[in-house]
Amino acid sequence: MLKSLRGGRRSAAVANTDEDEVLLENIERSSNEDASGVLNNDEERNSKTTRTTGQRHSRRSFAHLASGRAWTAMFSAAISLFVVMLLLSVHWLLQTQIGSQTCSTPACVIAAAELLHTVASPSQKIDPCTNFRDYVCAGWDSRNELRDGQSHISRRATLSEQTQSVLRQIIESSGPHFSHQSDGDFAAEKRVFAKLKKAYVSCMDEGALESRGLTPIIDIATRVRRILRRSGNVLALHPMGLISSPAPNIDGRDQPSFTEVVKFLMNQGVDALITFRTKIDDEDPGTNSLLLRPVYRQSLLSRDENKNDNLLREYKSVMAEVLNQVFADADFEVSPSEFRGLDIPKRGENSSILEDLVQSVVSFETRLTDALPPLSTWYDVKEYYNVYSLVEAESLVPHISLRELIINQTGGTAPKKVIITAPAYIETLSKALRETDRSVLEAYFIWRVVQTHAKTVKAKAVEPILAFQSQLEGRTYNPDEERWRLCVRHVNAGLGWILGYFWAKWHLPSDIQSFGSSVIHTILDGYLEQQQSLEWLSQHAKDIASEKLRNVAREIAYPTKNPDLRRPDRVEERYSKLEISEDNYFQNVIVFAQAKNHDRFAKLAKTSDDREWDRKIDTVDAYFSPAGNEIVVPGGIMQPPVYYGPRLPSYLTYGAFGALMGHEISHGKAHVRTCFVSSIDKPAFDSMGRYFDANGNKTDWWDPQTSAQYAQRSRCFIDQYNGFSAAGPDGGLLSVDGALTLDENLADDRGLRAAFQAWRTRDKKDPDKKIVGLDRFSKEQIFFLSYGSFWCSKSQAETMQTYLRSNVHAPDFARIMVSQDAFSHTMRAL
Repeated sequence: MLKSLRGGRRSAAVANTDEDEVLLENIERSSNEDASGVLNNDEERNSKTTRTTGQRHSRRSFAHLASGRAWTAMFSAAISLFVVMLLLSVHWLLQTQIGSQTCSTPACVIAAAELLHTVASPSQKIDPCTNFRDYVCAGWDSRNELRDGQSHISRRATLSEQTQSVLRQIIESSGPHFSHQSDGDFAAEKRVFAKLKKAYVSCMDEGALESRGLTPIIDIATRVRRILRRSGNVLALHPMGLISSPAPNIDGRDQPSFTEVVKFLMNQGVDALITFRTKIDDEDPGTNSLLLRPVYRQSLLSRDENKNDNLLREYKSVMAEVLNQVFADADFEVSPSEFRGLDIPKRGENSSILEDLVQSVVSFETRLTDALPPLSTWYDVKEYYNVYSLVEAESLVPHISLRELIINQTGGTAPKKVIITAPAYIETLSKALRETDRSVLEAYFIWRVVQTHAKTVKAKAVEPILAFQSQLEGRTYNPDEERWRLCVRHVNAGLGWILGYFWAKWHLPSDIQSFGSSVIHTILDGYLEQQQSLEWLSQHAKDIASEKLRNVAREIAYPTKNPDLRRPDRVEERYSKLEISEDNYFQNVIVFAQAKNHDRFAKLAKTSDDREWDRKIDTVDAYFSPAGNEIVVPGGIMQPPVYYGPRLPSYLTYGAFGALMGHEISHGKAHVRTCFVSSIDKPAFDSMGRYFDANGNKTDWWDPQTSAQYAQRSRCFIDQYNGFSAAGPDGGLLSVDGALTLDENLADDRGLRAAFQAWRTRDKKDPDKKIVGLDRFSKEQIFFLSYGSFWCSKSQAETMQTYLRSNVHAPDFARIMVSQDAFSHTMRAL
């Protein structure tokens, strides 16, 4: 019951209507449904009686049926009235006996029950001062286990899954119904909803997918080889298998072919060798710039996993098995002269030629993977902001015409400059292309196609790659995973603003933007107040930090431009050029990929004021744009158990939602950190925001004194997180990297502190009520429990290992534990 009431529909209803009325309506509706069930059974019994006694008794039977209906309706109405009166009586008693200073509304009761089901019970005897993580998650741990096929579960993931279920209900519904809107708006709603339906229906048609099998991948692979053969023989492929053929290294004559292959694959949703992204220019925030970036995931294996001999051996075996099937099924056009005197292996046979080819492809992937910049530098503007003219950029990678790739997407214009995020990678790529056989590069391109589209086809041939991916994540491969989940993700990826429009209209509270903005405003005020009290911070740095705080832009719940989700005609305009098929899922995948590329490059002609959100509104997250000095908060994160709205005590919202907002804001600000409660003189900065001024311009506004203080005072923070560890796949301990996760850890700490201070300031002016059922906790303690319990999670050891190596955030348990140290004096009162 609690879980069903926690869904998206309940959240919207509670936020728009009085909680008591909502609960009463639900109870009354349930009673009516029960009565309806009694009535239907009664009708069936009477219908049978009518048939057995014959037509002469029909009038008497129908009279009896009508009488039964009347008595049943009266009985159900009496039951409903009794339940309503009982609930009102209990509510009245709670208010009079407990007092007006306690919240006992149904919404508060539900929130209290969920929190009590998450934290440890008194009988579990867990000391929050020594093990805060287990204290706040003991109840959740006992009720949640990793099921087959799962690599990770968390309260955050549960919230995301609940949201996905609501999106599914929207897509599978009958669509919009006319209600207090113009005829034009209603017509636009019907048209965009039809696009949702077509995309979803095509994805759910598993029969059509099975009948096409591997064909979509084979078609792309065939096109790739035909393009490359213009430069000479690459790899002789035949319906019966793989054969050898002369394959010299590439030279300048290959540029047209390689450019066309990369261009073609971009339009098929496949990233190969390089990729592009458009973002606000860090030195000129009024414009957008084009970033040339590496493909950060070249292989199924990470840099560290490539060093594991067993994993590497398995990976090669999987590649050989899948590519052998692709090559065997491909009906390439080859000339008879290519087979003269050559030994053609039998269909499906793993020949030594294929084994050598796989080894060469893996070596090429590894070479590019090793050339990737360290993860810690990916978002460091000092490292990634490297300006080149387009001519200079092309000289770094002469085998691919960057100009042609860009013009193909922009329709004829090219930017004057390009930001190359990893110049060393581009140099390595250029050298690797010169030194690698054409046959290896062709196989690499085809393997990229397989990796990208393995989940978009339904064929036995790709199951080895899917199973291996599952193994790397520490979960069991399940080929029969619920199809609707993949299809909701597919629709959301391609038509996310349409789906977001209906979700916002049907499920988000009307006051969500105003209250969410008010919470963020109080946190910004808290930062402003604290900024002036930092004695070690220079006045110059204080002035710039304060100006940045006052200029922070806020986008809450859903966008009101690009597109405006309040207007269905604007949403329709956003997708006006997309033709969606109702019976060809793979075609829709390609249409969405091409639209994504078009949108990415179209931003170059726009100002930053015309920018679109980086994430859809159902995302259970938020982000801060340093160059835009803007915080974006999608509606997905604005749901319980993170955000509770204005009708519940605000410490629930400030504990989780407020801390997350403080976290994001701190990425652009200077802030104080206390490594331990006894060391309140050790503040530190988040270094991310130091390179952007109040207008988003790239500039280092820290003076030498501030930089020195940062380096000194952040050391304790690195040491603290280095002390956290988790169990690895082999039973050993995996340590958190305190240096890699430093900026995010600082943001966690400052966000929590800023939210706590903002809530206490608010509570002094307008005290929050306590919540019935949570009497053993103070309001302050509930604040921290709200924060900590949001991060409850469990992971497979393999998943944790990958996470620690590839994520700049500390694992969830460490994010909880840091509040134990920083606020132990409050926790000791539990």
